[in-house]
Amino acid sequence: MGKLNINNPKVNNSRSFYLPNHTETAKQLVFKPDGNRDQANSDSINGFSKKDLTIFHQNIRGLKGKTEEIMVNKATNPPHVLCFTEHHLESYQLDSVLLLNYRLMAAFCRTNYRNGVCICGHESLQTSNMEFQQYCKEKDLEVYSVRLYLPMCTIVIVNLYRSPLGNFNYFLNELEILLHSVSRNSMRLIICGDFNINFMVDTNHKRLLNSLLATFGLYSTVDFPTRIFNNKFASFCIEKFYEINYLW
Repeated sequence: MGKLNINNPKVNNSRSFYLPNHTETAKQLVFKPDGNRDQANSDSINGFSKKDLTIFHQNIRGLKGKTEEIMVNKATNPPHVLCFTEHHLESYQLDSVLLLNYRLMAAFCRTNYRNGVCICGHESLQTSNMEFQQYCKEKDLEVYSVRLYLPMCTIVIVNLYRSPLGNFNYFLNELEILLHSVSRNSMRLIICGDFNINFMVDTNHKRLLNSLLATFGLYSTVDFPTRIFNNKFASFCIEKFYEINYLW
């Protein structure tokens, strides 16, 4: 299995979605699965490079009615994978969401239809679902994952949401069990999501989460504010990408 060259994974803060009183910033992770930088743009599928894998995450605060804006925003540089938190849709509604050239790969929906997470992938990708339903509990840990089969390696992408009103101990304990189950399969792991922890200040929740993830070789690649309130009077980083820096 080939190593994933991510010496300097590129994380962009993409165009934001403007909501009342605050702004949600999109995150986009780019890295090269085979390390061949010289040919990174020479080979493409439907407008994006096969050498660069791009993963887009957005706390969308309701996916309904925003798909057209998303596709227009990403038309010039379409990601391979779209990860959304707080989609606010039921299962049958997600099935009818139209994102051109993308398909729904995995989703968790709440019984009261609010929040939830989903992962959409480009139709050219080879993927399979990982069943994480047993770890899900509304507000505490809402999570789903897919395996992405690339020529050089297999990547597991985990998308999660934790409510600020959720039980943090449950979140941390179940996340640890989930990570143990993934680590046994010797695959590259990427976690993105809305943790609802302000990573721009030193808190016990931040320390406990980073400590847990570090034991699995997972480190953050986002160091900019992801939520801005009241025209930058208060900025928070509560959404993250975590990427593993080795293969087992």
